[in-house]
Amino acid sequence: MRSLRLLAPRVMSAGLRSAGARTFMASARRMGAVAEPDFDFNTFSQEATSSEARAEIEAMRGVHRELMKKFKIEEAKANAPEIDWAYYAERVKSSDVAAEMKAAYAATPEFKVTTDSADIEKDFDVMIASAEEAGVKSQQAIKDLEASLLAIEADSDYANITVDSALEKDPELKAEIEAEIAKKEWYSGE
Repeated sequence: MRSLRLLAPRVMSAGLRSAGARTFMASARRMGAVAEPDFDFNTFSQEATSSEARAEIEAMRGVHRELMKKFKIEEAKANAPEIDWAYYAERVKSSDVAAEMKAAYAATPEFKVTTDSADIEKDFDVMIASAEEAGVKSQQAIKDLEASLLAIEADSDYANITVDSALEKDPELKAEIEAEIAKKEWYSGE
């Protein structure tokens, strides 16, 4: 996904404003990432139902090749240095931070493009179920908060509250204040 964020502004600023480039960018935005080098354009093209769609896929393949060459993506991937986690564990004051970042990095899944609709539907089913569950929980939390707010509003008359009435509701606070007054303990601002 990071590759899209790096390449997207460059695609349009590089003068790649053809229909293929626009299609490529629109597809990449919807997918959330640019197609990886192992993306099988041939299989993808075979899934197309019209000659116009195949032509757009070929244009997208050309834009993809052009971007890969222009920004030397393959070279950058091949020459990317490994992260020296020991270096960061030594130099970061809290060594837990380096360990947590290493664990998060290792847990980050590698983005792969798939054209298998069963995989896509399975992933969407999981996301939809999760979103629906979160929606139910959110609706319940909203109801609970609204009920709490109504209870608070019913229990208090903020416009007419006085110090005496507030202290009558909290005898411990009243006793603490009276003890401080008796000892002549005043706030000193220190």
